[in-house]
Amino acid sequence: MRARVPPESKPAGSRPAPRQASLRGAPIGLHRSMGNRAMGRLARVLQRQVGWTDAVTDGYGWNKRETSRGAIRRIPLEGLPVGLPKDAPIRSLTTESAERRAVVLLPKALDATQEVEYLIFLHGHTENSKTRPFAGWRAYKAPKKKPEDNAETVRLRKGIDATDVAPVRDVALDQAEDQLEDSGLEQLVILLPQGGLFSQFGDAGDKNFDAANYVDKIAARLLTERCWLDAKGRPVSDKPPKRGRVTMAGHSGAGATLSNMANEAVRLINPGDKELPASVPSSPLTGDLVIFDAINGDKRYKAFKRWVQTRLNEDLKVLTGGGDDQRKLKYLQSAPKLRGFFTDLYKDPYTDLENVIRAWFSKHAAELGPFARCLRQNFMLTHVDSSHEELMRGIGSGKTRRHGVLEALKDLHRPLSKDPADCPKMPEELEEEERRRKREELRERRERARERRTAPAKAKTAG
Repeated sequence: MRARVPPESKPAGSRPAPRQASLRGAPIGLHRSMGNRAMGRLARVLQRQVGWTDAVTDGYGWNKRETSRGAIRRIPLEGLPVGLPKDAPIRSLTTESAERRAVVLLPKALDATQEVEYLIFLHGHTENSKTRPFAGWRAYKAPKKKPEDNAETVRLRKGIDATDVAPVRDVALDQAEDQLEDSGLEQLVILLPQGGLFSQFGDAGDKNFDAANYVDKIAARLLTERCWLDAKGRPVSDKPPKRGRVTMAGHSGAGATLSNMANEAVRLINPGDKELPASVPSSPLTGDLVIFDAINGDKRYKAFKRWVQTRLNEDLKVLTGGGDDQRKLKYLQSAPKLRGFFTDLYKDPYTDLENVIRAWFSKHAAELGPFARCLRQNFMLTHVDSSHEELMRGIGSGKTRRHGVLEALKDLHRPLSKDPADCPKMPEELEEEERRRKREELRERRERARERRTAPAKAKTAG
């Protein structure tokens, strides 16, 4: 992986600082007419820069400035024109504000003159310090009077080392930077919007979300801050990179926002669908969807079920239409995919959705022929023996880490198959093979037991 500016050994602030506007010399009348609070907001807008002005400075001060984690740059932004419009204070978890903020994870090897792909990850609820380890992507800051949090929650807040006394979720718990680096996807940027206590990410403080607009606003801000670098590490100043695929992902309570987007995607394809709820100001899902314990409630389940069935039917039209195998394989590589991970806590709705997917493939297996295996890889749900809050981290570490963000990234970026026969076996096939193997082992054990029982009798007869 190529070394990029800013190198990890140097502070992120060593890059040329962006120009900052000043309020010096502002007319006194302006101050009087606007008031102290309004002037404060204006000051923050005019003096925008990388980092959060109220960031916790203890430990690594993760949100104070740009930092590096391995080959990934971590860039906190505030004063954004999109996102949660007001603060969501929870002093038992943090002193940092949630208003119009986000964190950007950007590979050092990224070339901003080329197309960039985005993954937007929405966090779950953060309303209770006894059960929630972090307030989104805000640094944990223990209050003077510490609440009686349970031992498990305290364990989940453990920093990366003894110095990390004010950890952030994406680094310490989810290990998102490590997983992005291990994926090898150098043109993929992960956006972490800071939401409200109940996973509100919309511009109106609600659970609606416009993904393309959000990406474009973040990309423009990164351009202003001279964060986009070309292949030689030089700042790109003319325009942001071309926007490529946008993947939506989320944990737990983020399912509300993601299900709204799923409904809008179905409405776009089937505008006359009478089972859809009323339209909301959310953009439709246009890329892949990754859900970690995010099917919560009947409304969310129905939304994801409709989206899955609609997408499968659209894929069926292409795969049973004209064109050669390579064209169809390329289509499957770029078509929207579903990747889901769930713990025992969310087992029922995920199992129900898995059964819906299996029933669909059983019905259309003959039509799909060899492409059934290829299409099945685009709709995968996996049970993980993990806790609800540790789900995104996956199991293990490094490039062999299973499940979690890394596995999702790998599965959504599978190399193009040369032939339908190269596609992996379906889960149903693997499970049937496992059942046959177990039946064969059981038959062999019974046969050996029968031989042991009859051996003494044979020996006595022979004597």
